[in-house]
Amino acid sequence: MPVRNVVSWAAMIAGYAQSGRLLAAIAMFQEMAMEGVRPNEICFVILLSACSRTGSVEESWEFAASMARDYGLEASREHYVCLIDGFGRAGRMATARELAEGMPDQPNGVAWAALMSASKIHEPGGKFAGRNVIEADDPASYVLLASSYASCMVLGIPVVGTLFDATPARIRRGLMSSPIIVLSVLLCCWKIQFSRALPTFRGGLNRADGLCVKLVQPYGYQCEELAEFWDWSVDELSAYDLQAMLEMVYARTNSKVLYVGYSQGTQAAFAAFSEHRLVDIVEKAVMLAPVAYVDHATSLLTLGAQTHLDLLIASLGIYEFSLRAQNKPVTEYLCKLSDDPECTENFVTLLAGPNCCINDTRRAYYEIYEPQSTSAKNFGHLAQQFRGKSFDKFDYGFWQNLVRYGWISPPTYSLPNIPRTIPFLFFYAAKDALAAPQNVAQLVSELQSKPELVFLPDYAHLDFVVSYNAKDLVYPKVVEFFNS
Repeated sequence: MPVRNVVSWAAMIAGYAQSGRLLAAIAMFQEMAMEGVRPNEICFVILLSACSRTGSVEESWEFAASMARDYGLEASREHYVCLIDGFGRAGRMATARELAEGMPDQPNGVAWAALMSASKIHEPGGKFAGRNVIEADDPASYVLLASSYASCMVLGIPVVGTLFDATPARIRRGLMSSPIIVLSVLLCCWKIQFSRALPTFRGGLNRADGLCVKLVQPYGYQCEELAEFWDWSVDELSAYDLQAMLEMVYARTNSKVLYVGYSQGTQAAFAAFSEHRLVDIVEKAVMLAPVAYVDHATSLLTLGAQTHLDLLIASLGIYEFSLRAQNKPVTEYLCKLSDDPECTENFVTLLAGPNCCINDTRRAYYEIYEPQSTSAKNFGHLAQQFRGKSFDKFDYGFWQNLVRYGWISPPTYSLPNIPRTIPFLFFYAAKDALAAPQNVAQLVSELQSKPELVFLPDYAHLDFVVSYNAKDLVYPKVVEFFNS
């Protein structure tokens, strides 16, 4: 750039900070100062926010001191919120409270919410921050307050009254003003009722060796009721379930596998093939409604992703993601986001697209079993991929990513790494709400070998497996491809 002013420098610093590269952001800040460009308040908000997310509280103190000492800038409410958030995340609650009480302006709901979030982890109950959230009358902060109360009640920690009992009438009206706040409270109540009845087991349960069954069945519960059972996304489906299944078939038949994948079954296969797993034992692959990228999906699930429903569910400690009657708050919330006045009746269509060719006389039978539950983590992974427009592994956050992956961000499943040796046949549909044609085109463009393509203009997502004419439009071509 011919002229680099404080705005362009701040943009560069923010870019590094938002990607978790704190040292690079600090280096950019120092380079700006060496060039004689004077930082403004926004630059320090960016740096303090980055320090907060990475747990670098000592660095945040130094930047806060530097504002007044070196540049004569006065710390604003935004700077204090960053400091409160950072010290709260680090477990230094006394310092975080002192900062909240010492703010030059009256702390707002955002400041108390930052302290509330940390209290939920380090001081279950969070009464100090909780009372101030109520007094601040900030509806967005009630989600955290409801979640914290739910955690306390599950753990047996006493709280004074309930969320509604402790709240004046004007706050109750505020609570009910937003669908996501209502959803949070309903889910908290559902979680409290469920968790009070459920025994807790520690130490990690493994379905494969039967330990889960041995521990749970004597109490009259099923493995599906435990958090460990649901600790998976497409990463685990690809690395364990798919791997075990195909290796078993290969071992028993002593011949390469002819693979047919559908929906997330295709995504699991693409993930494996991109890491050169299973490529030596798969002869050919047919992909029905192939999925890698999902950012063009129009499913009702993407409305949940846009509103960060996955983060809310995770914060409440709910592990099974069900869109059926037993998890009615989620279905009602998604329908509130929909423009369809008959969302409840059209729920499967809004999830998968307007399927053309399902036998209506069997629709009620199909809906007894669909949609199936998945894990909240799996839905969260889909939401991450939708928002990030990526085909990455699960994002655990800065520190856990470092531990698991050796880097601050999750690795990408690189489609160009899939070898040319596997012939593909893709079936995709014009009205598919999950495997959108635009995303299929992006997937095809990144593969080394170009698959055979069959485009079905009238189909949506479910038509591939339950339509009455799939036996004519889909399956004969699959058999022909495998025999060719």
